[in-house]
Amino acid sequence: MPFFIHKETGELHPRTLDLLEQVAKRVEQGGIEAWQSLEAEELLGTDAASYEKVKDTLDVWFDSGSTHFTVLRGSHKAESEFPADLYLEGSDQHRAWFNLSLLVASMTDGVPPYRALLTHGFFVDGEGRKMSKSKGNVVAPQNIMDTLGADILRLWVASSDYSGELTISSEILKRVVESYRRIRNTLRFLLANLSDFDLARGAQGFDLLVRRVADLADARPFGEQRLGGRVEAPIGLCEDRSTAAVEQAPGLFGCEAQKRRHPAQHGVRDLPQSGLRRAARE
Repeated sequence: MPFFIHKETGELHPRTLDLLEQVAKRVEQGGIEAWQSLEAEELLGTDAASYEKVKDTLDVWFDSGSTHFTVLRGSHKAESEFPADLYLEGSDQHRAWFNLSLLVASMTDGVPPYRALLTHGFFVDGEGRKMSKSKGNVVAPQNIMDTLGADILRLWVASSDYSGELTISSEILKRVVESYRRIRNTLRFLLANLSDFDLARGAQGFDLLVRRVADLADARPFGEQRLGGRVEAPIGLCEDRSTAAVEQAPGLFGCEAQKRRHPAQHGVRDLPQSGLRRAARE
């Protein structure tokens, strides 16, 4: 903090703005040590005896920590409010942006600048190493979309646990591709058996089908099936239930008796949707 404070009154030097400009030029040429090694006499001359050179250091995160004032109640006041609903950043910000924002807002307003925090991890390769161009282990999203398609990238994101490190590699993407194909092919099969479906008809026997499918899929409550990302378990649940419904297909879709075929069609229509609705609610 390149200031000179009067020893008796505590006031800033009357030429503070000019002094700041001079210090900035010196730092530009000689680095931050130019201020540390500067003698007050070099800038103040005879006034140096009455002023004390400030040796305090301003935290480098102070400017970011005060964005709740300059952004939420400044440049973006019209579309924002204080405190913010959510602060979102990586796990390295617990001692940086999150912490400094909390300190500044607590001092100026007496309350945190956010109602909630969400911390996410960072991308690492299959061996858990940080991605780096120098190491050559970077998996570029554009390359994934060019070779495997955007849906594979979306499914990987949806099935990842963002609260920890996000691991990605060719082997992991191969497993995602297999999951994607199972889900797609299962849904194609199920939809192909809905051409003569009539929603207005009753669904007698539907409850029995649901119980049979649930038993096959070992359908536990969503909270018990959360294997990683918030969407991973519902996707698996939808996949398991749809696959279980297909296992019932030889005895239900292939039956000419409509009293068995129609309840099966109700199940086909409802089971994948119910899994996705549960994911949305959670």
